[in-house]
Amino acid sequence: MLQGKVKYTLEDRQKKYPVNAFKLCSIIFLLPFIFLSGLDFKFNKLSKPLGINFSEWILGFLITIIVAYVLHYIVYDISLRRVERKNKINPFLRCWRTCTKEIRGVKIILFFISPDYVFARIFKDILNKYYFEERCNKRRGLTKFHTYNGRKIDCRYFKNDREYECEIHMRKRRRKLFVLCSNWANIILVSFVSIFIILFVSQGILGNPLKEIMFTFVVLHTFSRVFEICYAFYNDVVSPRMTHDLEIGERLSTLKKGNRISLAVHSYVEVTLLFAIIYFLDTNIIDSANSNNFFECLMYSGSVSAFNFSFNLEFIGFEKLIHIIQVFTNITLVVLSIANYLGLNDSMSEYEKADWEKKEYI
Repeated sequence: MLQGKVKYTLEDRQKKYPVNAFKLCSIIFLLPFIFLSGLDFKFNKLSKPLGINFSEWILGFLITIIVAYVLHYIVYDISLRRVERKNKINPFLRCWRTCTKEIRGVKIILFFISPDYVFARIFKDILNKYYFEERCNKRRGLTKFHTYNGRKIDCRYFKNDREYECEIHMRKRRRKLFVLCSNWANIILVSFVSIFIILFVSQGILGNPLKEIMFTFVVLHTFSRVFEICYAFYNDVVSPRMTHDLEIGERLSTLKKGNRISLAVHSYVEVTLLFAIIYFLDTNIIDSANSNNFFECLMYSGSVSAFNFSFNLEFIGFEKLIHIIQVFTNITLVVLSIANYLGLNDSMSEYEKADWEKKEYI
């Protein structure tokens, strides 16, 4: 007889095997070396990767961390306000202290690769903890049926998960809103960065040091987002969870097929814009006649996103690395997400139907 919780992913089972941990660590350790090789790394040039001072790379990384935290905190705030939990929102600095305490173990290594992924993961965990404060009325034996948005529902209790259906719904609802808002927030961020680049960099208003800091921020932020996007979509496709009835296929959120395809398309556009900024700031990629034209850089980035595998043989290691990463990321988005999601069968729970009727469906 099965006891306790049985809701798990294939990844959860794999964690019991040491070889899986070594696999993850080996990949994580490999990534920095690939990045350094792309920067034409030499020990005697450690202070100026790509001709940019190491101190400016550090400053660019600090800006990446700040932007990642502020963006995910804003999304977290919006997510709780949308589900009318304003009094449950943790203050800005308290959340920061929580995040710093949670960054330990493997998360420390992941943090240096992708601050966006680590902050997203921590804030999702914070949102999940509100489950303990949203107890179903049936737990106190106050009612036989559960009233939700005016609809009387026989709220089921799942012994294996030790949760009522309404509690599961609210947890998934918050997660869905957080994922959608994060996706939109990143599109807004890259749009404003593009506008800033067009208005100030292309006009020569920013001096060379500020332009280099902007370049380091965009490169590091792009790598951070690429890791988060690829891992999230890969994990969503290959790590299905067990349902309450011990069937493969449960999702952690109430995201539907249309939502998932929308996330992939938005990420596709975001990646194209991010790499267009890199191509614009790195004049070695686009020929000098068009390197000062953001539109030309965007068109080139769009062609690479459309799986343009070829690149100029005169590219140095960094340019080749950037090109391949963009192609690989967009292939991941198309093959592992859009193609997979088209075959999903969607359904709505009674709680989702109640949200829809009250025009509160997210």
